[in-house]
Amino acid sequence: MFDMAAEVDHRRAHFTFIWAIENASNIQSSKSFRSPIFSTDSEVMEKTSWHLTLDRGIYSTGFFIRRAEVDGGPDTIEIDYEISLLSIERYPLVKMMDRKRFKNSSIFALRRFVSSDEVFNERKDKFLPKDTLTVQCRIWKTTSAVPSGDLQYVRTRKRINRISFVWAIKNFSTLLGTERRIHIVNPTTKMAPKLILTFYLQESLGKEYAFFHCSKDAESNCHFIYGKVCIIDVNGRAHHTIEAREYDSLGEDSNWLCKLAYPKHQIIANKESLLPNDMLTFKCIFEIETEPFCFQTETYKDFISSDLEYIVSAVPEIEYNDTPDVSPLQTFLTDCLKIGTLSDVCLRTGSESFPVHRLILSIFSPVFKAMFTKDIQEEDRKYIDIPDVDADTLRLMLSYIYTNTVPSHGWERSAQLLIAANKYELVDLEEKCTEFLTSNLTASNCFSILKIADSHHDQSLQTVVYRFMIKHNTEVFKSDAWKNFKKENFDLAMNTTERIICLMKNKED
Repeated sequence: MFDMAAEVDHRRAHFTFIWAIENASNIQSSKSFRSPIFSTDSEVMEKTSWHLTLDRGIYSTGFFIRRAEVDGGPDTIEIDYEISLLSIERYPLVKMMDRKRFKNSSIFALRRFVSSDEVFNERKDKFLPKDTLTVQCRIWKTTSAVPSGDLQYVRTRKRINRISFVWAIKNFSTLLGTERRIHIVNPTTKMAPKLILTFYLQESLGKEYAFFHCSKDAESNCHFIYGKVCIIDVNGRAHHTIEAREYDSLGEDSNWLCKLAYPKHQIIANKESLLPNDMLTFKCIFEIETEPFCFQTETYKDFISSDLEYIVSAVPEIEYNDTPDVSPLQTFLTDCLKIGTLSDVCLRTGSESFPVHRLILSIFSPVFKAMFTKDIQEEDRKYIDIPDVDADTLRLMLSYIYTNTVPSHGWERSAQLLIAANKYELVDLEEKCTEFLTSNLTASNCFSILKIADSHHDQSLQTVVYRFMIKHNTEVFKSDAWKNFKKENFDLAMNTTERIICLMKNKED
C-alpha cells in the first residue's frame, strides 16, 4: 500500500462503480456480502469485469476487489483503484487506494478499511443514511489517460426473513431416552429454508442431558442464518440462551445451526420455574439471509468525474416490484385498532382505555391468551386492567400487534416497550426494541440499557453495551452517572467491570 493521492486524484477515472446497499444494518458481523459483477465496454479498460466484496468483521470492515474468472480482457492488467464510502452529500467519508496487477480471478484486499463500530453504530447517521451504505470504486488503467470514462450505478437490497416462535415440550418427566420430539418450521418465503428442530434426552459422561438440535433442509438457497434459542421460565424470561448460526465448514453437518445441551437434573431442580404443567418451553428467534437482489443497473457513457454529484442525484428512486400492496386484511386490522371495529374487550391503564379484540391479542401473545382463557368469568369482563404498562407504551405495543409497525419514539420509550414486549412474550417486538437500543447507545443512557439487558438476561445486548463502554471509556467511566450506577447497582457494576476487562484482554490477545 502506498500513497497515490497526489498522483490519481487529479485524474478522471476510466471507470466508476457506485454500489448502494440497502438494509445495510442487516449485514451480519463476520460475514461477507458481494456486489454484482460490474464491467465496461471501454477500450481503455479492455472489457474487463470486476466485483467487490464487503467483509464486516467484529472490529473492522474491509473490502476485496476481484477480477472476474472470465472476461473479454487481457491475461494481465495493471490498475490503480480507490474504494470509498460516500456520505449522503456524495463526498468520501473514508477512502483507500492501491495499485495491483490483476490476472483473471486475482483478488486483493483492503483490510481494516474502517471501524465496524463507527459505520454501524457510532456514526450510523453519516455512513448509513436511510439504512443505505454507498460504496464507490474508481479504477484507472496505469498506462492510459482519458478525458472521460464510464459509470455504473447499482442498488442491491438484502433480504432478511425473521422467524420467531415458541416450542413447548409437553410431559417432560415421562419422556423416554429413545423418544425424539420433532418440530418442523416451514419456510416463510420461497428462498427461506425449512427448519427442523429435534429434542431428546441422552446420557453423556454419566449424566443425562436435554438436547435441542436445530438444522435446515439441505436444498435451501439462503446465505446465512443467525438467531438464538432460549429456555424460558414460567414468566417468559430467558433462563439459558445459545446462539444459532450456520456452520459452513462442518462438512456433512453443514446444515447444522445449533445444539443446546443442558443437564436434566438442573431442569428438575428448577421445575417450578422451568416446568410449569410438566412443560419445558423454548423461545426461538432466527434471522435468515436469502439472496440479495439487484433491481436495476444504471450505466452512463462518457462520464466526467466532476459531474458525479449531478449524475448520482439524477438516478431515479427505484420502486421495488416485490413490495406487496396493502391487503384488505391489513386495512381491516388497522381500522380495528383505530376505531375499535367489533372490539370485545377494553384494556385499561391509568385513565385511558383501548378497545381491542381477544382473538387478535391471543394470536400474538401467549400471555394475553392465558389471560383471556384462564377463567370463564374473564369472558364476561368488559375491562381488563393493565397496571404494569403505561398508556403510551401500551399504545405502541398494540400498534405493533395490529399493524406490524411502531410509530417513531425515543430510546426511553423503546426501553419501556422492550420490558412490555418481554412480559407479554411478543418476541418480534422484543427483538426490534433491542436493535433500536443497540443503535442508539450514548454515554448517558448506556447504564439504563445495561440494567434492562441484565434483568432480561440478554447477553447479546449486554455485550454491545460493554463494547460501547470500552470504546468511550473516558467519557463513560469519569461521569457522575458511573459513580451513581456503582452506588445503586454494586453487584452489576462489579460484574460489568469484570466482563469489560475480559473483553479487553481477549481483544489484546
